[in-house]
Formats: sequence, C-alpha cells, structure tokens
Amino acid sequence: MTLQQLEAALAAANGKDTAVREALRACVRAMREGKCDDLPEMVELLLPYARHPNERVRTEIAGASDLFPDAAYAEVAAIFEKDVAPYVRAAFERATERRNERKKDRAKVEESDQALAEVLAEIEAVHGKPGRARAERAVRRAVGQLVTRLEHEVKRQRGPVELALVALETEIERPTPVRAALVEKHAGLRESLKYMSAILKRTRVYAQRVRPAFEEELLWEVVEQARQNLAQALGERAARVEMDIVVDRTLRVPVDRYALLQALENVLKNAVEASGERPKVSVRAEVRSRGKLVAITIADQGTGMSEEELARLFVPFASVKEGGTGVGMVTVRKMIEDVHGGELLVASTLGKGTVVTMVVPGRR
Repeated sequence: MTLQQLEAALAAANGKDTAVREALRACVRAMREGKCDDLPEMVELLLPYARHPNERVRTEIAGASDLFPDAAYAEVAAIFEKDVAPYVRAAFERATERRNERKKDRAKVEESDQALAEVLAEIEAVHGKPGRARAERAVRRAVGQLVTRLEHEVKRQRGPVELALVALETEIERPTPVRAALVEKHAGLRESLKYMSAILKRTRVYAQRVRPAFEEELLWEVVEQARQNLAQALGERAARVEMDIVVDRTLRVPVDRYALLQALENVLKNAVEASGERPKVSVRAEVRSRGKLVAITIADQGTGMSEEELARLFVPFASVKEGGTGVGMVTVRKMIEDVHGGELLVASTLGKGTVVTMVVPGRR
C-alpha cells in the first residue's frame, strides 16, 4: 500500500467508522508485511486517529504502534496510556511487549556483534587484511552449513504454517467478535514468514562461494542497470530520488558483472535508506594509476555513521536497522575485495553523510 492509496481509502470512507477501520487495517497489514514505501509519512497520517472517538478505530492504531518510529511511538504512548477503553489499552500493551522484545533481541545481537568485531580487529592487527579475510571465510563456511540446515527445517515447517494461514484467512472473513485479533495474528505470522525467508536468502548470498567470470564491460551500463534495479525495488518512491551519475560512457572495465551489480545495488540502497524523504546520491567513476585501477565512488547526504557504527559495518549480521540482516556491506566487500581483488573504502560523518569507494583493477 502506498501513501496515496491510504489517503484515497480514508477519503472514500467519508468518516464512516467501519470503512475507516477497514482502511486502517489494510494499511497496518501492509506495514507488517513490509509493503509500504512511505512508512514515515503513513505513520504521520495515522497519528490523528489515536484520538478518534470510536474505540475500535483507536484499537487499530494502538495495535500497530510497535511499528512506529520512536518519536511517533512516544506520541501515541502518551495518549493510549490514559485511554479508558480496555480494548485500546490491551492492544497498546501487546504492541509495547512486541516492541520491547525486539529491543531486547537487538541488544543481545549487538553484544555478540561487538565481541566478533573485536576478535576480527585483533586478527587484522596481528595478521593484516589477509588474516582477517581468512577468518571471515571461516565464518562464511560455518554460516553456509547453518543455512543449509535451517533451510531444510524451514521447508519442513513452512507447509503446515501456510496451510494454517489459509484456514485463518477463511475465519477472518467471517463476522466474529475476535476478528481484529485474528487479523493481527494473521499479519504477524505472514510477517514472520517473510522475515525468515529474507534472512535465509541474504545469509545464503553471504555464505556462497562466487566463481568470477570476468568480461570487458561498459562500466556506465553496469551502473545504469544497478540504478534501474533499485528504482524498480523502490516503486513510487524512486521518483523522489535524485541520482547524479558521472561515468565515462566509453570506459570498459574487466569485471564480474553479477558481482559488481550486487555491490552497487547494496551501496545505492543503503545510500537511499539513509537519506530521508528526498535522497540525493552521486555516483562517480575515476581512472587511477594510468589505467591500472578504476574507482567508483557513491556519496550520499544522509544520516552518516558514528565511529561505533563504522566499526561494526563489516561484522556479519550486525545490522541495527529495522528488518536488516547485517550482510549488505559484508557482501559488498566480498564482491569487491574477494571476487575482484580490489579495495573497499568507507568514510562517514554522523549527520552529514557517507562516501563509499569501490576500487577495482582496470585491467587483468
């Protein structure tokens, strides 16, 4: 669901409580399934309904409050904590429990990530980058074995869960006093399945071995394909992205097209996600060392990173982003350094933005 679709649904409801609830429910379902391109704007549109006179409408907002950014959550918390309607309070308490559980999980992950970051840093200090690369390859092998086992278990369990979801969808269509709870449970299960599949997919990419297939490619075409793939993934939000690409259209580079595409797409996606409502991203290519090297620089004007965040950037699964799995930049470095024998450089200033430079050989 897009912001425009939600606005249209609420306008069509014309103030009728039942129709408003249906529109809000569809929006919340899309939010839980990760199908919202304009989440911050949609949350702003939902906030006034926290004070709606109909308690069932307020219940829809209360039940979705765990998905809200911190500022919006604090705003509705001040309202719902004083709400006298028991259903509203109960929905908000369940949402708060979900939010707190996620925070606890993230805290545990960050603690283990910090330990791994320290170990990798110690290995690099003693044995240099080659030593660290060997350690990370060992981690990838272990992750690969774990993913294989997890995929087997997921496939075994997914069928019964999906059948249960189909049965639950049938029950949702029937009028029942607990319909709202069923809808919430159904959306939660769908969200869990989708998130689990995303984790398996991205860890598989991280763990897999890449056998390079180098070809002389027009660099501009590869960058343009990465831009188009990102635009397709962003949907309507792509129209708000300002991307300035300066790449010589005659420059040919010996690269593995798939590996370089994957690296470019990951970095561009991060740049857009870090840049608010109107992302501005620049892509530059520069020939260095008399043609021996080609540097591709991607810069954004987003939130930037602190020193602590930079230290965890290449630790597998260390993402603190909502819904992130923490292998995006690890995969980028794998594609640039391991596959191409190049170098990945990252500079970032908190509050000002990030610059990522991918240096690959200009000839082989």
